[in-house]
Amino acid sequence: MREILLITFFAVLSSVFYAQKQIELDDFLQKEHQIEKRSMTALISWGGLNLATGIPGMLTTTGESKYFHQMNGAWGAINAGIGLSALLIKKKTPENSLEALNNSHRTEKILYINTGLDVAYVTAGFLFKSQAKNNPENVDRFRGFGNSLLLQGGFLLLFDITQLAVHTLHRKNNENVFSNNLSLSDTGIGLKYTFN
Repeated sequence: MREILLITFFAVLSSVFYAQKQIELDDFLQKEHQIEKRSMTALISWGGLNLATGIPGMLTTTGESKYFHQMNGAWGAINAGIGLSALLIKKKTPENSLEALNNSHRTEKILYINTGLDVAYVTAGFLFKSQAKNNPENVDRFRGFGNSLLLQGGFLLLFDITQLAVHTLHRKNNENVFSNNLSLSDTGIGLKYTFN
């Protein structure tokens, strides 16, 4: 009789532990989804602003300003497209904390890569502007495109660094979701504690 009570106790304890971990994972995923939604909304807004000012600016100005607005309009279309596709494409929800952790690390790696690309965009902006001195027949184009690359690369650099900080902080503040020291036993009847 005592063994049955002990088994029942551990079975209930295991169920409570599993349910608590699932609640923590669901909460983590919901907050992560909100972070992604806010960031893509910001990117869409930036893209929309660049489209709304770039197209009319390109059609109503000349010289350096025309090329500046032309490039901004193109960046606006790309950024708005990336943001919209990220919001509209349904991603597979992680089934467990290990998948969620892997997804979180993958997002952070992508943001590191994007940050490197952003530095390249800013560098390209400076290169375009320096080339304007050597190309008198295309001086307006090089300056306009260069200024646009500086603006767009600078915004994206700030955007990606902010997103990296927010995602990393969110993951680190929720490490209890990913802790694997306490888990169900191999038989599923009890709990086991793994020492690191």
